[in-house]
Amino acid sequence: MNTVYALWKRGLKAFVRNRTGLVFSLLFPFFFVYVFGAIFKNDFIEDPITYMLSGVIIATVFESSLNLASSTVDDMVSGFMKEVLVSPAKRIAVAVGQLLSAATVSTVQGLMILIIGFFVGIRFTSWTTPVFVLLAMICVGLVFSGVGLYLATIVRSGQTFQIVKTAVTMPLTFLSGAYIPISMLPTSLKYIAYLNPMTYATAFLG
Repeated sequence: MNTVYALWKRGLKAFVRNRTGLVFSLLFPFFFVYVFGAIFKNDFIEDPITYMLSGVIIATVFESSLNLASSTVDDMVSGFMKEVLVSPAKRIAVAVGQLLSAATVSTVQGLMILIIGFFVGIRFTSWTTPVFVLLAMICVGLVFSGVGLYLATIVRSGQTFQIVKTAVTMPLTFLSGAYIPISMLPTSLKYIAYLNPMTYATAFLG
């Protein structure tokens, strides 16, 4: 447990110290809310702000959980991970620590956007809804942090990992209904969207 806690705490410290990344991780989602909200206003969606914010929150957790796995690649390149693996620490504990760290940070980012969303118009019909939203963010963070960790162990190159991550996140995000309603997609892409696990996570928050 000491190994898991140490790696989890290390990931959180790196997140807190990267203030520039933190600011842009909050500004960029609201850019999407502004742009797409203006496009769909009065035409396709009854409440574009709430729709876009719900999609942006889950998309942020998804993309962040994958992106944070790049720190694992950096650890491999720098030799830090090699030192950890040759220590008495169990490999499963190292993997769990990295996974929980990425999942926690991505969930915190989604939670911050959710809190800011209260001030720009998002509303919930029940007090239990935010609880379910938080649970959904945790589940998405855990699942895709695991996917990111798996990709990191295969790629083992920071530059290549960013290319692979973009190739994974862009199609899954835009075909999930987070930014563009699935009803607006061509029929062929709708079938792909229904096979996309992110579609159901987005629909849950919507």
